[in-house]
Amino acid sequence: MGQLRSGLRAYATQHLPPAEVLFGLSGLIRQLAPGHSATVLYMVVDPERGDVIASGAGHPAPLLRRGDGSASFVEIPGSVPLGTVRLPRYENVTADLEPGSTLVLFTDGVVESPGVDLDASLQVLRDAASAAGPDPDAVCEGIVAALVAEGARRDDAALLAAHAEPLSESLSLSLPPNIDVLPMLRRVLRRWLGEQGASERDVAEMTLACSEACANAIEHAYSPPAGRVELEGKILQDRTAVFDVHDFGSWRPPRGVHRGRGMQLMEGLADEVKVVPRADGTSVQLRRTLTDGSL
Repeated sequence: MGQLRSGLRAYATQHLPPAEVLFGLSGLIRQLAPGHSATVLYMVVDPERGDVIASGAGHPAPLLRRGDGSASFVEIPGSVPLGTVRLPRYENVTADLEPGSTLVLFTDGVVESPGVDLDASLQVLRDAASAAGPDPDAVCEGIVAALVAEGARRDDAALLAAHAEPLSESLSLSLPPNIDVLPMLRRVLRRWLGEQGASERDVAEMTLACSEACANAIEHAYSPPAGRVELEGKILQDRTAVFDVHDFGSWRPPRGVHRGRGMQLMEGLADEVKVVPRADGTSVQLRRTLTDGSL
């Protein structure tokens, strides 16, 4: 299992589709341990797009609990466990992951018991998840209480729940002054602006402007790893997006003769940009009137 986990991580870092990852992993187990097999469910969650891409190799299908409390199993075509055949066929399935939804992954030890109908156990699992509410801890506790309160009877029981937290109308982030956080920041900004109904152009340009403001604060205000950078965003009633990027350091002059053009970029992307010195640092304030995302 340790070798399989290492192999899975290696394939996953290549950003291959789940079905290709499982195909490679199946070939790996045939080389490492001929005659052995394992089941696996591999999913890639993209909160920005609001979907998951999944593929399974002989593993129970995941449960999707939606924000309204309804729950259903993701329909993944059945396939053989890893290592059982030379050329297995695995398929990718895409499912929507709306804000407020909770994904539940589980092993067969959760639902299989001697003398108990499997379909009945799956229904109990679905009902328990629906009744528990969206909190992933509560979902897991409800399923355990309903199905394995006294422990698994045939096999190990494992549960994994992931919740897609809805973003609020206002945005508030606190980030370490590390340039590696910028890809995550851009994903959150794109998702938040998209949920606010901004057009694709507004999303792209304001994400870039805010990312540049944060990059400037990280580069010019701090000597890593000290401090933090805070970003707050809100949408006014007139559809003006207002962002405030606040650092708590002291700005240094640009390093190098071809640096320091971030302000020009922000001014070209936002309707208004202000740099406001504060007693505890510096704020960069950006404003832009949004267009309708349906246009």
